[in-house]
Amino acid sequence: MPYPLPANEADRLAELRSLQVLDTLPQEAFSHVTALAADICGAPMALITLVDEHRQWVKARLGMDVTETPRDQAFCTHTILDNDRVLVVPDATRDARFADLDLVRSGEVQFYAGAPIVTPQGHALGAVCVLDSQHRELEPHQLRMLGHLAALALSLLQNESQRRDEAHRMVQRVQQSERIVRHVLQHGREMAAFIDREHRYRLVNPAFELYWVERRPEIIGMSLPDLVGETLYRQHLRPAIHRAMAGEEVQIDIEHTYPGLGLRHMEIRYGPAHDDEGRVEGVVERHRDVTELRRQARELARTIDALQGKQRMQRKFLQAISHDLREPVNAINHAAPLLQDSLRSALPGGLDDTQARCLAFMQQGGRRLARLLDDLRLVGEQDLRDLQPRSCPLGGCVARALEVLKDDLGGRPVEVAINPYLMVEVEPPLFELALRAVVLNIHRATRDLPIVIRARQVDGWVQIDAGLDASAEPLTPARVSLLADQPDQPAFEELGLSTARHILRLHHGTMADAGDPLQAPRLLLQWPDQGG
Repeated sequence: MPYPLPANEADRLAELRSLQVLDTLPQEAFSHVTALAADICGAPMALITLVDEHRQWVKARLGMDVTETPRDQAFCTHTILDNDRVLVVPDATRDARFADLDLVRSGEVQFYAGAPIVTPQGHALGAVCVLDSQHRELEPHQLRMLGHLAALALSLLQNESQRRDEAHRMVQRVQQSERIVRHVLQHGREMAAFIDREHRYRLVNPAFELYWVERRPEIIGMSLPDLVGETLYRQHLRPAIHRAMAGEEVQIDIEHTYPGLGLRHMEIRYGPAHDDEGRVEGVVERHRDVTELRRQARELARTIDALQGKQRMQRKFLQAISHDLREPVNAINHAAPLLQDSLRSALPGGLDDTQARCLAFMQQGGRRLARLLDDLRLVGEQDLRDLQPRSCPLGGCVARALEVLKDDLGGRPVEVAINPYLMVEVEPPLFELALRAVVLNIHRATRDLPIVIRARQVDGWVQIDAGLDASAEPLTPARVSLLADQPDQPAFEELGLSTARHILRLHHGTMADAGDPLQAPRLLLQWPDQGG
C-alpha cells in the first residue's frame, strides 16, 4: 500500500540513523514516558515509535505487544508529515487513511493521537502516541502534554545517543606508556576530565571553560577544592573519587551554581583509570547537565497534580449533583403517594381514570429519574476508580435488573433461562446497568412477544443471548467477537447500549448486535468466565 513521505525524507532518515537507537533494548526511562502519556490521556495503550525507511519501530510500549509494523500499516507514518501538529484520529474506522489498517479492521484500535518527535533540524523521527479501542476525544491540555512528552522523548533519545558516543570517544588512554585515560570529550557542553591520585586536574575538555569561566591551561594542575570550593568537594566529590579509586563506577547528582551558567543540576560519573599493569592511576570524571530534563520532569509532575486535582473536583461535583438533584426527586417520590391518599379521601367518588393515570405517571417518572441519577453517579464515579469485580450469581444480577425495570416493561413477560449455580466475576451495580440497557432496547424495539434471556458457558467465556427467539442458534465466542468488531453496528449509536458496551469492555468482554435489521433485535454479551 503506498504511503506519503515527508519532503525532507532523505535527511530525516540520515539523522534518525545517526542516533543509533533503532533495535536497541527497552529502557525504563522511555517506559515512564509511555506510562505518563497513557495516564494523562486516559488511554489504555501508548507507544514511542521511530519511523525507518520501510517500517515503524517501537522503542517503548504500554498495553500492546507490537514491536514493529510495516510503514504502510502505521498511523505515525502520517504523524511525521506535520511537525507542528498533534495528529488526532477520533474514529479510525471512519477515516479513509486508516480504515483498512490491520489494527483498525481487527477492532484493536479505533482512536489515535500522536505528537511528532521533531529534532532541532526540523526532522520528525517518530511519535509519542496514545491509542484506544473506542472512539474518543482529547482536551487541549492533553494534546499539549503529548507535545511535551514528545520533546522529552527526543531529549532521552539524544542523551542516549550522546552517552554511546561518549563511550567511544571518552577515555582513550596512553600517557607515559601506561593505560591512563588521555583523551576526553572535545565537543559539546558536557564536561569531562582526568583527575590524578592527588585529586588534581590533569586533563580537561573545553566545556570546563564554559561552566567555570577559567581557561583550560589555568585549570590543569589545579586541585579540585581550589576550583569547585571546599563544601562541594568535601560533601560530594571527594567521597565519590575515593570510591572510584577503589575500583567502583560511581554516579552522584548535585545542584551547583557555576560562574558561567548559573544554577545547574548535574549527573557526575567517576570511573577508575588503570595503567598497563592494572593499577589505578586516577579517575575519569564525566558531567551530564540534566537541568532541562529535571525542569521537564517537574513540569510533568505539576501537570499530573493538576489532573489529579481535576479528578478530585469531578468527584466532588458528582457528589454534589447527586445530592442536589436527588433531594427534589426524593420529595416528588415521597409526596406522590401522600397526594394520592389525600385525593382519594377528599373525593367522594375516588379518583377518575385521568387523575389516576396522572398520579401513576408522576410516580413512575419520579422512580425513573431517581434511577437515572443513580446510573449517572455510578458511571461518572467509575471513571475515577478501578473496576471492583466480585463473584456473584448471574441469575441474581438479571433478577435485580428486571425488578428495576418493572415500570418500564409494564408487565411484559421476560423468560429467563440461566443456571442458578452459574457464578460470574463482575461489578454487580455496573453490570446490572448494562443488562437494563439491553432489555430496554429490545423492549422499545418490539412490543408483542416475550423477551428471552439465555446464558451459557462456552470455551472460557460466559455468554448472554437476549432477544425474542428462544430457538435461535447459539453463536461461538469467536463469531460474537467478529460481529462486535464490525464498524457498522447501528444499535450502539443509542446512548444506553453504548454505555452497556463500555461496561462490557471494562470487564474485558464485548457486545454485539446479531439481529436482522428487518426483524427483532438480538444482543449478545460475553466476557471471560472467571466465576468458578
